[in-house]
Amino acid sequence: MIKQLIKAVQQFKSQLPYLPMAFGLAYRAAGGLTIAWLGLLLVQGLLPVAMVYLTKVLVDGIAQVIKDSGGWQGLTSMAPAAVAMVCVLVAIEVFQSVSRWLRTAQSERVQDSVHELIHDQAMSVLSHWWPWRVFC
Repeated sequence: MIKQLIKAVQQFKSQLPYLPMAFGLAYRAAGGLTIAWLGLLLVQGLLPVAMVYLTKVLVDGIAQVIKDSGGWQGLTSMAPAAVAMVCVLVAIEVFQSVSRWLRTAQSERVQDSVHELIHDQAMSVLSHWWPWRVFC
């Protein structure tokens, strides 16, 4: 287990220098989508934090109602937290769907850009070998 972890960390370190180039390639190919993807990733990272906080508020509220023997009347004070929890859960699902769509659109643009780069490089090589430039 430890050996696998060490191997994974070493492999990650060896790939780390390529990260700026990969982000640069993605940004050049799909600029706005890449920025939107990063923003969406940030929001998706914060939503679970909000859910944990709201869960604490709801559990503390239910414990207080049970302690005070407040019954259903005591639960009304927790309605805003419950509504916020529902909103966070819906937002998580919506952002996951948007994220899937965004990744698909971004990957298609990056793939098209890479194909264009390969094509341009192939044409450059052919133009040096083929003096009449029939392909250009």
